[in-house]
Amino acid sequence: MAEQRNAGEADAAKDLRIGWPKQARGRARFESLLAAAADLIAERGVDGAAFGAIARRTGTAQGSLYQYFASKEALVTTLHARQAAEFVAVAARCRDDFRATPPPRDLSGLVDLLVPRLAACYAAHPAYIEIRQALSRSTAIQDTEALADVRIAGLLGETLDDAGVGLTEGRRALVLEALIELGDALLPWAGHDAARQAEAKAVILSYLRSVATHPR
Repeated sequence: MAEQRNAGEADAAKDLRIGWPKQARGRARFESLLAAAADLIAERGVDGAAFGAIARRTGTAQGSLYQYFASKEALVTTLHARQAAEFVAVAARCRDDFRATPPPRDLSGLVDLLVPRLAACYAAHPAYIEIRQALSRSTAIQDTEALADVRIAGLLGETLDDAGVGLTEGRRALVLEALIELGDALLPWAGHDAARQAEAKAVILSYLRSVATHPR
């Protein structure tokens, strides 16, 4: 079961992981550089994640960064894609765990799964928000966002089907787009705060119940 889940998560996020190192040693160095960049971006913003600062943070020669990233922009867009893939993986786990829930499966249970996990993912990756805000006009960032949204929308759509929310095709696309926008607005704000998560759950659940009542 665990192997099937991991395979499903990897498949959901596969297009966001193209070009990542395959060898263990290279992957470990790659991950350490991205982690340092993420910390620096969270602390200082995107401008603070210069190659020199990343090299000092990791104890690495600055020139060695070019073995993995052609430029700072390449590093930042790779970090953004990596973190986007984690959001997709969380959505995939939520879908799988909801499907494993004994029936009847309802919208309240769905929201109880989604909100704390996705809010925790935002809290764990403050650099993700910094990158989106600082590089919102970047084509690479926009492309990654669009791909992640497509993957997450597909997973949420399957989960809504499991919850018994019947929607026409046109209505379904609008609902999923609105649901993703609601999540982008509420979940970074909610973070690990239980009271804020409760407010986010109430708003999202109210919207989904309205949709379920008026599916067309």
